[in-house]
Amino acid sequence: MISPHTPLSRVAALGIFALLVMSVWVLAISPVLQIKTTVASELTAAHLEKDRLTRAAANLTYQLENIDTVDVQDEIWQARQLGEMTARIQARLGEIARENGVTLRAVTPAAARDMPHVDTTALRIEGEADLGQFRNLILSIEHHSPTLFVERATIRRLNRVERQSEQPLVFFQLDIAAPIRVEGGK
Repeated sequence: MISPHTPLSRVAALGIFALLVMSVWVLAISPVLQIKTTVASELTAAHLEKDRLTRAAANLTYQLENIDTVDVQDEIWQARQLGEMTARIQARLGEIARENGVTLRAVTPAAARDMPHVDTTALRIEGEADLGQFRNLILSIEHHSPTLFVERATIRRLNRVERQSEQPLVFFQLDIAAPIRVEGGK
């Protein structure tokens, strides 16, 4: 048996004490610090998201306040005949695709969804692009004047060996609707 006053007993007591402190650290303090760090990073992310949403809400409020200054007639596609209108919309979609480096495979008529107070026509476009080009195409369509709406989108990733872009290559189908007014009757 170890005598309570020997150096070995003091070393053993210090070892037990150190083991007890390390156990408390590993079992209690360390997990609490990890949780605190995780919560702090999530809180920072939440604050950034809140700021982004606040800016977006302010932008939408500004747009809503200024909506009366927009001439609605400028946002509607106009032509004398429906065929002329469809050709103009199809040509413009081709231009937008070329401007964004997108390859269109097909442009075909699609069923147009009814919109209140305005007639509509719709086209389905199919094509290939890398993800960045596709994003730019969508933005160009959505911000176009006269108005174009993306009503439905189907996107599928393509696996091509000869791909030169760092972005993934995608095949897409977009149903694009446009508000129209045929001036000479339908």
